Amino acid sequence: MAYIQIKEVKSSTESTKREVTEAMSKMREMLIVSELAKTVQILRVIQDYLKSKKYEFAQLRMKDVKGALLQIKDDSKLSTLINPDKYNSLIMEYGMHLSNIHNYITGRKKTGFKAEAIDEYMENLASLLIEIENKILNSHER
Repeated sequence: MAYIQIKEVKSSTESTKREVTEAMSKMREMLIVSELAKTVQILRVIQDYLKSKKYEFAQLRMKDVKGALLQIKDDSKLSTLINPDKYNSLIMEYGMHLSNIHNYITGRKKTGFKAEAIDEYMENLASLLIEIENKILNSHER
């Protein structure tokens, strides 16, 4: 009798551990989705700053996004949803745009700065992040 009870408790404990692990994984994914959505909103703000020629504000917000992009890169779940080479290329291009806006603001380089190119890049990046967000959300519906 005691043996049966011990087996039942062990089985219950293992089941509880699995459920907790699964719940934590889902919660982590929802936090990622939230972070992605927040990053997309910041990209929209950057686009607005670029259109109104408020480049200093755009630069500050671009630095915020850079941190989020690096966090996404290091997430093991997300690395299965996106091509790492493509994503690394996007991050490098993002860094170039950030450097260009910095050089323009500081006066190091007044030519070759194209806010429209940065704006277009921000739109493409936002689309990619939305795509990742949707992949995560769709994986829960299955």
